[in-house]
Amino acid sequence: MKKQPIFVAVDTNNIKRATQIVNATNKYIYGVKFGLEFFCSKGGRDAIKKFKNKNVKIFLDLKLKDIPNTVYKAIKSLKDVSPDYLTIHASGGLEMMKAAKKAQSETNKKLTVI
Repeated sequence: MKKQPIFVAVDTNNIKRATQIVNATNKYIYGVKFGLEFFCSKGGRDAIKKFKNKNVKIFLDLKLKDIPNTVYKAIKSLKDVSPDYLTIHASGGLEMMKAAKKAQSETNKKLTVI
């Protein structure tokens, strides 16, 4: 079966449950969306790195919004996770969005900042 251009939202902080969801769907989907709850949970970051190896795109829905330097450094700190998509809040302002773009271009040119 061809993979569909959809993301599955993994809205849990339970790594075992997240693994079940990814394993059950990864043959059919384009990617998996993880929110702040999962990312910050114990072992969440490491689990996301393992899911990256299951041939699915990783969408981090972190909704970053802070001063430009903080957003810049936060995105730079995601280098080891290597997400494919990342959300930021446009309400953070133009300078923050420029800082996000700069971090993306220096860290992961394939990252799509949304």
